[in-house]
Amino acid sequence: MTERSNGVVDEDLLSSVFYDIAQVLESAEDSKARVIRVLQRLRALVPYERCALLEALPGRAPRLVTLDETAPAERNRLLVVTTALLDRIVVASEHALEPPSAPGWHMAVPLVGLDQVVGVLFVEGAAYSEAHVRRLSVVAAKLAAYFSLLAAAALEAERSRQLEQALELAETANRAKDEFLALASHELRAPLNTILVWADALRSNETREGERLRAFEAIVRSVRAEVRLIEDLLDLSCIANATLRLELRALEPAKLIQAALRVLLPRAEQKSIRLEANLDESVAPLIADAQRLRQVVANLIANAIKFTPAGGRVEVRLARAGMLARIQVLDTGPGIHPEVLPHVFERFRTADGSSTRAHGGLGLGLALVKELVELHGGHVWAESAGEMRGATFTVDLPLPEATARSVVYPERRPRRGHRRTSGGTPPPPIANDQRQLTGIRVLLVDDDKDTREVLQFVLASQGAVVSVAASAVEALAVLESSMPNVLLSDIAMPGATGCDLMRTIMARKGIRTPPAAALSVYARDPELREALASGFQLLLAKPIDPAVLIQTVRDLARASAARGSDPPPHSKAHAGE
Repeated sequence: MTERSNGVVDEDLLSSVFYDIAQVLESAEDSKARVIRVLQRLRALVPYERCALLEALPGRAPRLVTLDETAPAERNRLLVVTTALLDRIVVASEHALEPPSAPGWHMAVPLVGLDQVVGVLFVEGAAYSEAHVRRLSVVAAKLAAYFSLLAAAALEAERSRQLEQALELAETANRAKDEFLALASHELRAPLNTILVWADALRSNETREGERLRAFEAIVRSVRAEVRLIEDLLDLSCIANATLRLELRALEPAKLIQAALRVLLPRAEQKSIRLEANLDESVAPLIADAQRLRQVVANLIANAIKFTPAGGRVEVRLARAGMLARIQVLDTGPGIHPEVLPHVFERFRTADGSSTRAHGGLGLGLALVKELVELHGGHVWAESAGEMRGATFTVDLPLPEATARSVVYPERRPRRGHRRTSGGTPPPPIANDQRQLTGIRVLLVDDDKDTREVLQFVLASQGAVVSVAASAVEALAVLESSMPNVLLSDIAMPGATGCDLMRTIMARKGIRTPPAAALSVYARDPELREALASGFQLLLAKPIDPAVLIQTVRDLARASAARGSDPPPHSKAHAGE
């Protein structure tokens, strides 16, 4: 007890207990255990048989804290009592209870922190005086300050968590933007490289008629690829801005699907893919925009052909499903990973965004499919039993009798005319009367067939002896039989990159590393640093000016000749490792 038998208060003991309580409440760690220790020390200040504290921080459910030995039934009673007291304090806006005018059998003091009630401290089972009320009020004030600090710390922790989450989301969005820009650069510049080099070849008087035809075909393919990409981007922009107008009319879905299949049949035949159609021609005509619905079907079939391996099968089905027309495109391709499946219709989403991906594209086709289907009041989804088990894309569109309302779509605003100017003067034509690369052996590695052909044509027209490879594996096989004077290799290739190829060549014993130039549409600083670190002498950014290509090969060949029998660059360092 803090009072001696003669009624004199032991001030030293009081000070010691208050000091102990202050020490206990200095840390936020294991706060409940610390509050219980305070209640235990409180007995030295205020006698009691039962003690409880109801914590009621704003935004949190009330929490009752009692001594460990409190029985469950007694704990429930204390919860009811303290809750009723708290309600009385809050409703009546009483921030303190009047001290009893005479000794009583229970006592309660509110915990007031930052002008709001954050709990109630309750004791009972003894005769109390005004001195006990004062001591209990001091402890209640310390507990209120402690709970206010806990609330502030929790709020700060939550703000820090939200800030970290926001930063993470911003970084993710920024990475996604960078990845999209890199992919867009690849998809836009690769066709431009073919166009630029073939166009330069067409200006040469010595280009044979057969090669001219190949040039025209390659240029047309590249231009169409550019147009498709740009139109897809514009369509998505119009949809996002609600400026796309659908020209609705009655059309027979079976005939529309058959027309799309005819257009895409040559593409399937190039890969020996079997196109099959299982169409119910009795399905009622749809009210739809013919061009946009054809775009939906064509995108789905083209997507299936792109991902289906040679010799596979793509099937298109049309059937009635209740009040819906159901179009399905099934393939025997690699399937879709479960983690990717929910995201296949997201804009700019590709299953593989790395530089070694086997399939190009910006991930616009399926995003357009979803947007256009939903503009028609339909629904589209994808299914796959897993990787290497194919995929099924299903489109459900409402039949006319199921459409009880007319839908008005916003009109598409006409685009203003614009002038597109060249970024610079065209390169001078290559002088074919004086071949600059006669006898120089060049190994050209690129997974893109058009790029290989056009670069081979340019180099061969200047007298170079050009060997070609479509992958790092093929290039290594060529190097086993002959050593070129110059190596030209694309960086982004399926399976192994050009940098992987260069490292392998340099690491192999007995193989002299030829001077090499990397070719890439990824012409950023990280790609340049990686190319130089892997052993390339320089990096040529696509599209490549033919004159620059020829000069580069000449310079590299001269470096090779000057080196003569000396070991190739970096070979001494490798020998010492």
